[in-house]
Amino acid sequence: MVCTRMTDAEMATLREMMLLEGYTSRSRFIRDHLFSRPVRRKIIAVTSADVSRQVVQMATDLRKIGINVNQLTKRFNTLSKIQNKEGKPVVNTDSVTRIASSFESLFNQAVSGLEDLASAINNNIITQNKSQSMQTITITGNLCADAEVRQSGDIEMMSFKVAVNERSGEEETKTFYSCSMRKTGVLQFLKKGRKVLASGDFRQKVVEKEGKTYVNNDIRVSKLELLNSGAVDDLPE
Repeated sequence: MVCTRMTDAEMATLREMMLLEGYTSRSRFIRDHLFSRPVRRKIIAVTSADVSRQVVQMATDLRKIGINVNQLTKRFNTLSKIQNKEGKPVVNTDSVTRIASSFESLFNQAVSGLEDLASAINNNIITQNKSQSMQTITITGNLCADAEVRQSGDIEMMSFKVAVNERSGEEETKTFYSCSMRKTGVLQFLKKGRKVLASGDFRQKVVEKEGKTYVNNDIRVSKLELLNSGAVDDLPE
């Protein structure tokens, strides 16, 4: 027999996974995932903005080594000045010039290509953002701060930010979601550090600011579960 300790939040997550996959036996659920089939791992989505930032960084790194490229080019050119005892060039001048020019040209093409690629990705982000439709999403994470109340017309809205930790091997990433929903009686329980499960309409916005690209993850919450403290269902539209 293998025994393991679990927190109330982890038990709640385990029950939810069992329910989604139709299991009623906890032991069978664990055995199936360990031995009968591969463990399902959540794939961390890489956004177009993430790719764009990486491409821009590669172009920046190439520019940083541009000084070394110029030095190599100069060294190639000095080869044409080396002469033997008879006063003749040891290396053919045309060959040296051709190699130096080709090397520098390839470097410039690489930098230019990366810049064009980053621009194309950013244009695609803007296009996708304009045509993006609402998607439904469910997240589990911890509140980054106490929930706040703001007025939207005649309706009081609760807003709060949730941090979701994802682990892949030894690597851990954290994604932040800005959540909003109509004010309910659970406001007093939405304190910093509280673990919640939130479901609702998801929209990702790409914002350009001071030459940098930022991605905002927004959720219009329709169902909220306070882990360890029950759930709140059938929230108002």
